[in-house]
Amino acid sequence: MTKSFESLVSECNRLQCKTSPSNSYMEKLFQVVASLATTVGKLGSAVLIFVAGMNDIVSVTECIEQLMVPGLVFKCFPVHSDIAFEDQMKVFDDVESNEVKIIIATNAAESSVTLPDCDHVICLGLCKQIVYNKLSHRQMLLPTWISRASSTQRAGRTSRVRPGGRVYRMYTRECFTNYMLEFEPGEILRMPLDSVILMLRQILPEGSVTSALLDCIEPPEIDTIGRSYESLCQSRFITTADETCEITELGEFVTAVGLDLSLGSLMGLGIQFGVGAELIEVA
Repeated sequence: MTKSFESLVSECNRLQCKTSPSNSYMEKLFQVVASLATTVGKLGSAVLIFVAGMNDIVSVTECIEQLMVPGLVFKCFPVHSDIAFEDQMKVFDDVESNEVKIIIATNAAESSVTLPDCDHVICLGLCKQIVYNKLSHRQMLLPTWISRASSTQRAGRTSRVRPGGRVYRMYTRECFTNYMLEFEPGEILRMPLDSVILMLRQILPEGSVTSALLDCIEPPEIDTIGRSYESLCQSRFITTADETCEITELGEFVTAVGLDLSLGSLMGLGIQFGVGAELIEVA
């Protein structure tokens, strides 16, 4: 376990919160987290483990279930947006006298949730976040490092209604201090701007959409705005790939429908070619 821990520290400092950890790194981390959770978990209290996604919840649960502690049973409770609300509410239930509650959650439990019996928080430092890919002009949901603000928020889940409590951060102080962002970047920086520009073009038919975007608190890059104009023009939502554009009938349609632009385009083209019902069903 000591060697695994030392390799995790070395790898974490090497990554510098710039890229997602490898599968081998995560496998070692799950083992360390499971061991830590079963060590600090006591009767009458709960351990809250923050992970990135559903696969991590399953992996940590399997690691914990493989560990045996005489006289104790570790009962895992998942918290994830894909899990039925009724099942997630079980985290507030009392457990048997010989059971220790282990709550494994994504950032769904990062705020607006008070777990009264939570005395220990273990944070892996990761979350699933929408990331903008400049090369493909697409957004992707990927594991990314959290910000220092999120780290502080996660730490605040313990000792909210009773004294004591500890927080175990599974990343180095060097990464927290030097490499983690202070706050997560705004969503406008993590997505293509196609739908935003189309909406602003409707709201500001005579105004400058680019100026409106650059006046935002976290303005997007000019290149991203230009790529979105080109994408909208190629999809025939606007007439030209610049500020002088006008919205086409197809563009008006997809804006009114309020769906993803590609799905709205599929529906609009289906209606034009007389197969609207079929393509609406496909969409």
